[in-house]
Amino acid sequence: MISVSVDINCIDFNVNSVDVDIISVSFNINSAGFNTNSINFDTKLLDAEIIFIYTDINRSKTGSRNLSSEWRHDLIVTCVKVYVKKEHIDEFIKATIENHRNSMKEQGNLRFDVLQSIHNPAEFTLYEAYRTDEDAAAHKETAHYAVWRDKVAPWMEKPREGVPHRVVEPVDEGEW
Repeated sequence: MISVSVDINCIDFNVNSVDVDIISVSFNINSAGFNTNSINFDTKLLDAEIIFIYTDINRSKTGSRNLSSEWRHDLIVTCVKVYVKKEHIDEFIKATIENHRNSMKEQGNLRFDVLQSIHNPAEFTLYEAYRTDEDAAAHKETAHYAVWRDKVAPWMEKPREGVPHRVVEPVDEGEW
């Protein structure tokens, strides 16, 4: 005999006037010869088809939402963290501004911000926003990116790290 219990917790709260739902799912599966207690995982709302029933006490409504279609958008942002050797900061900035200017001309580019840490002048974040994954990938095939990549690589303390993100909000390009 198999025994399965599922615990689903939905936390609803408001951040800066935006309603946010967090879902936590826990499974407890028991059967003869098989016992897995409290298999916990965080639900990735953007990568899965999730439909759930909810009761919203604060807003007095009940219904179902398909979160994957509601929150999935093609817009993609990559945040690239770069640590530059102190003696190359000015050269890095100059080369990166050139890369920024050319990147802003690319089809599909919405933003290309170059940020320098206030606390550590050798720490930079490149905030790259594109309409689609394909547009973001095409950026890495451009001549100006190849020139920038090869030029700045020896100036880095360690290899740069890029983390891609799906855009939840704003999804209206007019708000970019």
